[in-house]
Amino acid sequence: MSEGIVIEGSQDTPEVVEAALVASRALSDLEETLLTQVQVKGQEVTLMDDAVMIKGIGGITKTISYEDFINSVLRATNTLSEETKLSLSLPGSVSYLAVGPTELDISCYYKEGVKPFQFSDGSRMERYDIVVPNIIVSHKLRRERSDWVHNGAFYTVTNMPVNKLPQDRLITTMDRDRGIFLMPFTNAYDSCSMCYGGNKMPVRFIDNNLRGLDYYYNFLWESPFNSDLGIGSKVNRNMFSSPRQWYHHLRDLAIDNKPFPYGDLRR
Repeated sequence: MSEGIVIEGSQDTPEVVEAALVASRALSDLEETLLTQVQVKGQEVTLMDDAVMIKGIGGITKTISYEDFINSVLRATNTLSEETKLSLSLPGSVSYLAVGPTELDISCYYKEGVKPFQFSDGSRMERYDIVVPNIIVSHKLRRERSDWVHNGAFYTVTNMPVNKLPQDRLITTMDRDRGIFLMPFTNAYDSCSMCYGGNKMPVRFIDNNLRGLDYYYNFLWESPFNSDLGIGSKVNRNMFSSPRQWYHHLRDLAIDNKPFPYGDLRR
């Protein structure tokens, strides 16, 4: 008798069934006795020559036919698929999306350009246009009944086009080696979160409508920045000794119709 193949996976998923069948075929090819074990949450399934033995919580064991086993898995899978189908209304700027039954991760990519800007260091308010970089705003949301509830936003900037961004994860941290930098503005924390001041941000999204996430970007150009968090960790401090000097540099580039200076970001 073979020692069997142990496979771990989520309960009643197609991946578990497929893995079991592949393992079964592999053992058959070796002309060994079929004994493939599938361990899932709360259950242990043993595929034998002519039946399936299921050991549930509490040690209760039940033996059923292959036909009944496959039908029960397919029914559970189809039910899960129907329950998790979503029709989402998304922002037009989406660059990454991962959706689960209770969690949703989404990144929005906003192209570089010229934006109206307000800055006050406590002495006077300044208003002018500045060049801004490609900005990535990543969001984590959780499901509460039929609504999606905002659970955190992360701000970074990049010199990469959207099709070159990592697609294996939600971007929530700086990664200079992959062209992802801290937000070079004084209301942004080094943790990639943002100080919203007195702005009331959208938190609950109903009817699977997530278009309001764009406000997490748009509010940047509607509210004044201050100098509370500084700029030294985000840009070349040898060239820009103060937030005002940095912002005036971005203003002058906008006047001259020049692009955002990614080379001035701290590396």
